[in-house]
Amino acid sequence: MCMKRNAIIGFFSRLVLVAAAFSLTVAATFAQSYCVRAGATGSGTGVDWVNAFPVLPATLVRGATYFIADGSYPNYDFNDPVSGSTVITIKKATQSIHGTDTGWNSTYGDGQAVFNSPLSFSTSNWIIDGQFRNESDWFDGASYGIKIAHNGQDTQVGCRQKTANNITLKHVFLEALGTALPDTTIARYSLRIEDYNNGGRFSGYTVTRCFFDKGNVPIFSRENDGMVVEYTAFADNDSNDANHGEAISAYFGSHNFIFRYNKFRSIVGTAVLAYQGNGWQVYGNVMWNQWVGDGVISAFSGSATANNNTFHHNTIYGGRGYNNGVFYAAGSTGNTAYNNLWINNTGPTSIEGAHNYNAFSDANARGEANAQINVPASILMDPATGDFRLRSATGPGVAIGAPYAADLTGISRGSDGNIDRGAYEFGGIVDTTPPIITNVAVSSVTSVSAVIGWLTQEPSTSIVDYGTTTSYGSTANNLSLVTNRAIILGSLTPNTLYNYRVRSADSSGNVATSSNFTFLTGLGDTNAPTVSLTSPANGTTVSNVIVLSATASDNVGIVGVRFYVEGIEVNDDMVTPYAFNFDTALRTNGSYKIYSQARDAAGNIKWSGTNNITISNPLGTLPVSAVNWTFSENSGTLTLDGDRNIALTFRNGASWTTGRTGAGSAMLLDGLSGRADATNNAAFDYDGNMITVAAWVKLDNINDWQQLIAKVSDVGTFAPPYFCWHLFAGTVSTTQWRPQFQLANTTQTGVNIGSTAVVNYGDWVHIVGVYDGAAVRVYVNGLEQGSAPQTGNILRAPQPIYVGAHGLPGEFAKGAIDDIRIFPTALNASQIQMLYIGVSAAPRPTPPSNLRVASN
Repeated sequence: MCMKRNAIIGFFSRLVLVAAAFSLTVAATFAQSYCVRAGATGSGTGVDWVNAFPVLPATLVRGATYFIADGSYPNYDFNDPVSGSTVITIKKATQSIHGTDTGWNSTYGDGQAVFNSPLSFSTSNWIIDGQFRNESDWFDGASYGIKIAHNGQDTQVGCRQKTANNITLKHVFLEALGTALPDTTIARYSLRIEDYNNGGRFSGYTVTRCFFDKGNVPIFSRENDGMVVEYTAFADNDSNDANHGEAISAYFGSHNFIFRYNKFRSIVGTAVLAYQGNGWQVYGNVMWNQWVGDGVISAFSGSATANNNTFHHNTIYGGRGYNNGVFYAAGSTGNTAYNNLWINNTGPTSIEGAHNYNAFSDANARGEANAQINVPASILMDPATGDFRLRSATGPGVAIGAPYAADLTGISRGSDGNIDRGAYEFGGIVDTTPPIITNVAVSSVTSVSAVIGWLTQEPSTSIVDYGTTTSYGSTANNLSLVTNRAIILGSLTPNTLYNYRVRSADSSGNVATSSNFTFLTGLGDTNAPTVSLTSPANGTTVSNVIVLSATASDNVGIVGVRFYVEGIEVNDDMVTPYAFNFDTALRTNGSYKIYSQARDAAGNIKWSGTNNITISNPLGTLPVSAVNWTFSENSGTLTLDGDRNIALTFRNGASWTTGRTGAGSAMLLDGLSGRADATNNAAFDYDGNMITVAAWVKLDNINDWQQLIAKVSDVGTFAPPYFCWHLFAGTVSTTQWRPQFQLANTTQTGVNIGSTAVVNYGDWVHIVGVYDGAAVRVYVNGLEQGSAPQTGNILRAPQPIYVGAHGLPGEFAKGAIDDIRIFPTALNASQIQMLYIGVSAAPRPTPPSNLRVASN
C-alpha cells in the first residue's frame, strides 16, 4: 500500500508491543509504495491516489514500488544511486494490485500507461512491470500494461553506461516508428545496451513477456553477459542496405544469452538473431515469414567468439532469403542444432556445427542422419493465424534434457512417448477448430454446368450441396485435403436458379459449412458467335502503337472478345466496339500472328482468322562496350576481350561448351566450385551513375541462388554491402528461375529488382541489367521486365569481376554463360532490343502455325 515516509515511527512504537511480529513488520514497513497518476491535482506527495505524483518524481526511493495509473508520461532518466542490491520497481496499477485503496478508481487501472521515450538507465537494480498482456495474442500491443512510445529518436530505452545492470522489463510494449528517420544513416533501437567508452561488462538483463514492434534492431547489445529474453514477441522490423536489421544484434563478446519461448514474425535483415558470443541457448522459439541473408541465427563474420552455442527445438516457417538455417561461423567449436522444425522455407537451409534430428518439409536436410524431410505444412495447426502447434507427432527427436525438457506451453518433452521436433510438443493436443471457409464463388457457368470454388486456411475436404431449393438434394465432392479447390457441377438444367452451399472437413474431422448461395444457368444456347479481326490487316508492316480491333455477333449476346498475339492473350474486351491499343515497341522486330476469340453467355466460342503482320520499329545504335567476352577461344583457361585484351580467367574446372548460336562456344560452370574472374580494370571499375551489364545464360536447377556476373565489394568475405552490382538468378521452382539485377550507390544503399518474367531451366535467355541514374532495370530477351528507383553514383571497389560466383566465393552457377558485355552507359530500350537481336546469328524461333490458346 502507499505509505507516508514517517510510517517507520509507528513501526518502532509497535515493536515494543509486538516483538513476535518483528520480521513481518520490518518487511511491511520498508516496502514503501507510491502512487503516480497523470493529471493528479492533489498535494503531489504520492501517498495515495488523491495526492498522487502527476509524473515520476525526479528522485526515487530504493526498495519502493511506484504504481502508475493509465495515462501519458514524459521521458525519464532512471539514475538514483544504488543501495546494495535493493530494487526500485515501476509497476502498472491494476484493479487487483495498486497499493492503497485511498482515492482509487477502477478506471485508473483498466488501460495503458504510456511513457514517451527516450527512457534511460544509468544505475542498476530496476524492474519495469506492466503486469498484464493478452496471453492469447502476444502481438496485441494495446493489451500491454506499459507502452513505451517512439518519438523519432534513435533509441527508445537506453542503457548506455556499464553502471546500469540487473534491469528487468516485463509486460512492456515498445512500439517503434516503422518509418525512416530523417537521418537514414541512424539505426533505430528499441532497447540499446551499449557503452564502448568504458571497461567492464553489462549483466543481469531480463526481458520477459514484452512486445517489440517495428524498429530496425529491437534489441542491440555489446559486451553483455547472461541476458535472458523469454516469452516475448518481435514483429515487422525495418531493414535496408545502409542499416541491416535483426531482431537481436549482440556482439563484442555478448556471452551466455538465453533466448527461449519467443515469437518472431516478419523479421527482415541479415538474421533474426545476429551475435558474437559463447554459451548462447536458443530454444523453444517460433520464427515465421522472415527474410534473412545469413540464417535465422548467425554469428558475425569472422567472429572469434562463437563457441558452445545451442539451437534446439525451434520452429522456422515460411522464411525467404539467402539462408534460413543456422550459421555458427567457421572455426567455432562446440555448437549444436537439434530437434528443430523447418517448414515451407524457400532458399537453402544450411546448418553449421553439430546438427541432427532436424525435420524439414523440403529437400534441405543437409547432412542429417535422422532427417525428416516429409513433414507437411498441414502438421501445423494454423500458420496463417500464428498458431504453430502440432496436429500430430513429428518423427522422434533426441532427448536433450534440461533446460529443454518442456515446450513453450509447459508440456513435457516426450510426455506421449515421442519427443517432437520444433517449438511445440504434440502432447496429444486435439484439434477442435473447424476450417475457415472464404472466397466462395461460382465461375464458368454454362447452360448445363458450373464450377464452385472456395478457400480454407488449412487442408480440408471439398463438398458442394446443390439443388433448386435450399433442401439441395444433390452433392458433389472431393475428399482430398486441399486449401484451394474447384468442384464441377454437371448435368444442370438450362435457365434455372440453383441454390448451393459448401462444406469442408479437416483431418481431425472438424466440419465448416457456408451459408447459401445461388447462380443461374445459361439459356441453353448452342449457337457459336461469329467474329472477324478487322485490324491490323493481314500482311501489313506496323510500328509504334497500333489498334487491334474485331467485330462479333451472336444470336443471344456477346460477353467478350479476347485478342491474342503469338498465342498469348493481350486483352479481353467485354464492351463494344471491341478494340485494344497494342504497343509494338514492347516486342522485338519480326513476324507475328494475331487473332481474336468471341464468346457468348452459354460458353460457346469462335475464333477469327489469323492475320500475319511484321513489326518493324527503328532500332538504336549500340555504343562501344567497355568489355566484351565472347568466349570464342573454345580452349585454354581464359577468354579475352577483343578490343582491350582484358582476360577473364577460368578457375576450378570451369570449362567449355557449345555457345548460344551453336556456331560458337561458351563457358560451362558446374555449380560446385567452377567460376571465372577478371582482375580489376579501369574499363569496368568506374563510379559514374550509368552502367549496362548483359549476357546470354542457360542455367540448371540447384535450388539455390546463382551468381552470374558480379562486381564484388570484397574478396574472401561476404559482408555488407556485398556487391557494387551483380546479375544473378533466384530460384522460383524446380523448373523455373528469376533473373535479377542489384546495384549499390556510394552510400552503400542497394536496390534489387527481379524480373516479372521467369525463365525455364535449360533455356537460353538474354539478360540485361541497366542503371541510368534514376532507376535500376532488368530486361529479359529484349523486353523490360522490372524497375525500381535508385539514384547516386555507383559504389566503387578495387576488386575483380566474378563470373559464376560471388567474392567469397560462393553461390556458384550451374550452366552456360556466353557473350558478356559491359557498357559504361545506360542503353535504352531500342538499343537493348538491338543487342538482343544482333548478338546471335541464329534466327528467332518460328512460332507454331495456327496456334490457339483455350480459355476457361
